[in-house]
Amino acid sequence: MFKNHSIIAYLLVFLVLTILLKIVGIINIGYTELAGYVLIFYGIGTVYVSMGKNRKKLLFIGAVLFLVGVELVITSNYDFLKLSNIILPSIFFILGTAFLVLFIDDLPNKLLLAISVIFLISGIFFFTKLGTFNLTDFLKSTLSISMKYWPVIIIVTALILLLKKNNKN
Repeated sequence: MFKNHSIIAYLLVFLVLTILLKIVGIINIGYTELAGYVLIFYGIGTVYVSMGKNRKKLLFIGAVLFLVGVELVITSNYDFLKLSNIILPSIFFILGTAFLVLFIDDLPNKLLLAISVIFLISGIFFFTKLGTFNLTDFLKSTLSISMKYWPVIIIVTALILLLKKNNKN
């Protein structure tokens, strides 16, 4: 049986490897960004072990932590004219996506889908009112982050595979 302490053990391995990569000079990240990666990893692990096991609260928390981690990584890598313009839409997107994950885990519960759609539409509304979005720039930025942090992506992928292998045993 997969236990929560396994996620924490893998999280510590992730932290140690990331800090070593930072010390060696392979990656150059700040503490806010590192916290973002920690939240991403912990969120992925929590969602992975909670999905399909009727652990709604843990699943919701894991999805929120993952998305907050993504938010921290994004805000650490890009300059925003007004960071406050990102906060409100992000809250709605995060909540909408977390409810969508709950719906995916419990497909017959259409209320979760309705709540998700309401939050996501609200996020889009506030995003269009407070900022601008360009898909081409977004894709270029995503590629740029991927190229810059490929070692972290490899570590996260390896740890996910370890979690999957450990969960089967």
